[in-house]
Amino acid sequence: MSNTSRPKLIVLGTLLVLGGVAALVLWLFAKLPAPVAALIAGGGGFLISKLYESWRESKERLHEKKREVYAKLLAPMLALHLQLLRKNQDKPAHEVVLSEMTAQMVEATFDAVLYASDEVLKLWGRIRTAELTGEHVLVLYMRLLKAIRRDVAGAFTSVTEADIIRLFVNFTDDDFQKYLNSSAQTPP
Repeated sequence: MSNTSRPKLIVLGTLLVLGGVAALVLWLFAKLPAPVAALIAGGGGFLISKLYESWRESKERLHEKKREVYAKLLAPMLALHLQLLRKNQDKPAHEVVLSEMTAQMVEATFDAVLYASDEVLKLWGRIRTAELTGEHVLVLYMRLLKAIRRDVAGAFTSVTEADIIRLFVNFTDDDFQKYLNSSAQTPP
């Protein structure tokens, strides 16, 4: 048996079993008195609606927790961005942020392990541990923002990394082309 026919057989078998169960349930309902069948169908519908509602509420709670975790995860980047805008600093902006936010970064990383998507975790790990140039960190940061957006807002987004970076940096056409080239050369 080939590897491509096995999944087809599994799907076909599952559909046959589900069809058989549905036929059995319909046959049993046909044999029951009408009031009893109505009570059972109503109870089944009520149970299904409660299960669906519980699943939806659980998904909403998880969604809110993810947003909270991602906000903590991005806080150091926001602090760095704001620190870069301040003038008259004796220390470089990244040193100020590291000295002030190390504990928060560690806490955010622990929370991310529990709630973040796999893609977000891998990108966060690369940003934290990589010895990369500023351009490469910027590329990874934009990828991180896009991955977070996909995880929170839904799997599909038409927003590109280039669209996101333009929200933070005013590029000349030449600088933007350099960023795009750097982005293309940075491994995924």
